Amino acid sequence: MREESDIKPLPSDMRPRTSLHAAEPGKNPYWRMRYLEDPGSKPRRPLMRLNILWKLILTIALPLLGIYVALNFFEFNTLRDQAIRDINERVTRLATLYAQQFDGELSTIAQVARSTAEFLAIDPEMGRNKSWLILEQNIRQNELIYGAALAWKPREEDGRTILSAPYVHRGPDGEMRRMDIGTDAYDYRTSDWYTMPISVKTGTWTEPYFDEGAGNILMSTYAEPIFDEAGDIIAITTVDLHLEQLQESMSLDELDQGTFIIVSRNDRFISHPVMEMIMTSGLGEIAEKSSDPDVARIRAAALAGDTGSSELPKFINGSPHWIAYAPIPSTGWSFVAAFPRDDVLAPVYEDLFRDIVIVAIGFAVNVIAIIFVALLFTRPIRRLSSAMEAVTEGDMDARVEGVDSHDEFGDLARGFNDMSANLRSNIDELATERAERHAVDVELNLAREIQASLLPDEDAIDRRDTFELDAINLPARQVAGDFYDYWMQDESTMAFLIADVSGKGVPAAFFMGIARTLIRNLAKLDQEPDALMSTVNELLLESNKRSMFVTLFYGIYALDTGQLHYVNAGHLPPARISGSKPIETVGSSTGTVLGAIPDTTWTVGTLQIAEGDMLVFCTDGVTEAQSSDGTMLDEEGFLQMLETHRSEDSSTLCHSIIDFIDHYQDGEQADDITVLALKRTKSASPSPGAA
Repeated sequence: MREESDIKPLPSDMRPRTSLHAAEPGKNPYWRMRYLEDPGSKPRRPLMRLNILWKLILTIALPLLGIYVALNFFEFNTLRDQAIRDINERVTRLATLYAQQFDGELSTIAQVARSTAEFLAIDPEMGRNKSWLILEQNIRQNELIYGAALAWKPREEDGRTILSAPYVHRGPDGEMRRMDIGTDAYDYRTSDWYTMPISVKTGTWTEPYFDEGAGNILMSTYAEPIFDEAGDIIAITTVDLHLEQLQESMSLDELDQGTFIIVSRNDRFISHPVMEMIMTSGLGEIAEKSSDPDVARIRAAALAGDTGSSELPKFINGSPHWIAYAPIPSTGWSFVAAFPRDDVLAPVYEDLFRDIVIVAIGFAVNVIAIIFVALLFTRPIRRLSSAMEAVTEGDMDARVEGVDSHDEFGDLARGFNDMSANLRSNIDELATERAERHAVDVELNLAREIQASLLPDEDAIDRRDTFELDAINLPARQVAGDFYDYWMQDESTMAFLIADVSGKGVPAAFFMGIARTLIRNLAKLDQEPDALMSTVNELLLESNKRSMFVTLFYGIYALDTGQLHYVNAGHLPPARISGSKPIETVGSSTGTVLGAIPDTTWTVGTLQIAEGDMLVFCTDGVTEAQSSDGTMLDEEGFLQMLETHRSEDSSTLCHSIIDFIDHYQDGEQADDITVLALKRTKSASPSPGAA
């Protein structure tokens, strides 16, 4: 498209000129007659002359029309190129959107296996004892999951290799069917779904395959390794994706006239509108049969994980299509969508037609404007200008009076009057909205004050010279989902906790208040930490309709001995600062989060805090803090930060952590932040008379 600086003014000798002539006295001002007389002959018929109105139309409107036509002629190609770019962006955006939709669905399916692996890593015996129930529950979590397996690492028994791989899959009528792959189907030790996660030591999707002997369908499997406490793989848990059902279940609204395919890392169709093509063919076969080099280029780009689009003159049934492709990150697969060219260009043709109509309307309006400028008085404009000036000076009640014509001037006057009235109404509504917002802010600030009052004060525990305990809670919004608490259980024992509720804002704050009250009240019953967690978990589940949960570290600290009994319900483990030793994390999870899973148990861990040792606790608002370039601090960065402040006391260290996170995030706090530091300063003095 040309820039304004490229448009040169016409030379003065090429500009259209208009001559205006006054009408003769007593004659019609719009036209007049001229008689041509020939001596000696009768007068001829009067000839009609063009009046000023038509001269204006011919000398201004016609050249203007020529300019419109010339500009549109020269701009057509530019507009078309822009339209092509817009189409490429649109179809690429659609392909990316649908790829993300598939990625989200596949990630949800993979999460089922990941969650099972995390759970069974904590309690492998439950996996052995209740494998069938766990697998059936996994299948019910998503209708695209066809089957689920739990393949245990083979063991030797009496000189024999024992294979155990419980497998549950859907039957033809939707019923759950059970079998053991190791004893009823085949030796799974050479199968990709078993060997791949062992090789890479993480979850992975397999290439599509026909599972003969177990599922007996065309599927792709997500397999996740299960590790024991020593970090060794003890089993593989899987979920199977029914590929044909995947094609039928996905609903892509904007692909009514198009189609889509999903290609694996090894160029096999995982999803294709023609079921016979799934797993048996790929983009390579299409490229070999096509003489268009763009097909091979698109294949290479799609398999490389690129995102883009291209027009192919002959793709499906010899008709032109627009092809868009985008990667599905979680699997390494590629999404390819094909749109018929006519369907894609239909909006472009509509836009071009609309532009032509707009040009025509604009030309007609210009002609009408020329006529009205020549005929109408400027009085309405002056009145409108006067009223507008009054509004700019602050008179919101100013109106245009005396302009009642049913034309553009009348519409402009009435529109101005409506605008002035609406402006007054909008100003009043804005003032009301500001007052209401102020009231909401006041209520939220009051809620923050109430929440702050729930946190323990300085008198909550007996301050002694044998330990230091300090904590800071910093909400991301007015109210927080993080909290901490501490109290004296008796003269020689202190209880404390740090917790993080899922989510942020008011819902998390309410859930925090409930959890804090339950723990506080139930702790008075002198329950053991594991029993206390079980009771709190069941009470939270009773009315937890929003599926919220709490991660929590709860400790019972003996002031005299420095021994800490704790329960870690899925919370970040604390960091231990001990003399000149390297800082390390201790007190790992002893059970899952609170409020998520019924009938869950926790174990009680024990830590011995030596004289001079400090435990530093935090919520994920610290480890998940992100810098301006998106780099997450994570646990390693947090430990490095503690290393530079290891000599500080508990209070100073808590403030140093808060200052560091604020600087790391450039003041843009995204999540609630809570830190707590417990330091044993010295051993308790022996009682008088002690040996």
